[in-house]
Amino acid sequence: MILKAQIQSQWMQMNPENIITAIEKFFFEIIGQLLPGFLFLVGIYFVLPKEFVENFTPSNSLGYWSLVGASYAVGSALTALGCYIFIPIYLKILTCPVILWTLPKRIKDILLSNEEIDEKLQKSAAFKFIKAQLPEEASLQSLRNVAMSSISSSDKETTIRFMFLSLLSQGIATSILLLAIIQAVVWLPSYVGFGEGVGCTAELFLVSLVVAFPFILREREFFDRARRLPIDCYFATLKPDISSNKVGKPVKTVYLSGGHYSGWQVKVIQAAKNFEYKDPSKNGLSDPRLYTEWDLEAIKSSDIIFAYFEDTNPGGFGLSLEIGYAAALGKHILFVDEKSLHSPEVGRYLKIIQETSNVVFDSLDEGIDYLNSLS
Repeated sequence: MILKAQIQSQWMQMNPENIITAIEKFFFEIIGQLLPGFLFLVGIYFVLPKEFVENFTPSNSLGYWSLVGASYAVGSALTALGCYIFIPIYLKILTCPVILWTLPKRIKDILLSNEEIDEKLQKSAAFKFIKAQLPEEASLQSLRNVAMSSISSSDKETTIRFMFLSLLSQGIATSILLLAIIQAVVWLPSYVGFGEGVGCTAELFLVSLVVAFPFILREREFFDRARRLPIDCYFATLKPDISSNKVGKPVKTVYLSGGHYSGWQVKVIQAAKNFEYKDPSKNGLSDPRLYTEWDLEAIKSSDIIFAYFEDTNPGGFGLSLEIGYAAALGKHILFVDEKSLHSPEVGRYLKIIQETSNVVFDSLDEGIDYLNSLS
């Protein structure tokens, strides 16, 4: 299969662009660990007794360089602590029924564990499609590596920035929570009684949980985006071969442009079977940038644009864009304009689309009959 060979070739590819991306990722990881480590050390200066920290305050250039090295080492430790201890525990606290009930749905959808994020990604149409092409490289990490090495440089840079923001947010949140624990220990000798100790500690931890909350949300959101983006972008650029295995007359490809909810695409596909179809309603993408990229790429690789502006379609803005793009590429455009027939006040604004199209019909059945004549 040509598509499989294409993926395998990209899997083995190591070009200068990928090397630059790896270097950029390396420096982002350093900064993402250095800044939280420095924040933590500064926090320690205010949390620990003054006479203790004075002995470790830098006084010369060697001391400041040592502070940089210590910041990076501490930041690396914070990354491990956050990944395996603090973030999972924090998520357990937030997702307990009492607290989860008070959170809006958007925040609930963000507060997923690493395992839940990967499970959601593996259920996506993009992952299933790519996995079907390379069953021997079926793990999520290997397929993500394939995607990461194959997508455009701008998409790689965006993914790396998401990873950096996730790492930075995780380090800051972990610093806040760990400083709260150290502060509670430092205050321990000053408590008058058990009740006061419990009250002050609970209050301190509650404040730290609230302060760390926005950083936890950012960490979860950007971690999810960094996991999904390479897979979705790669899926959006894949172009399966349509006629390489066909004998005789090449099969034409039809792009189905129109509303995604009435199921009209099924009727067209079943009635005109001598074509290959690209159906954007089945691409499984939800990010506007990604599904727009998929749609335009699919139009570019299609021979015929079957555009159906049904009466129940409230806007038709996406259809208008797709027809305009197809016209600029010189594609054969079949426009079924049901909207003008039932809504003349709207139809007067559709004249430009009608003039752009090669043929125009009033009903879906007429459009299907014409499509069959092209096979």
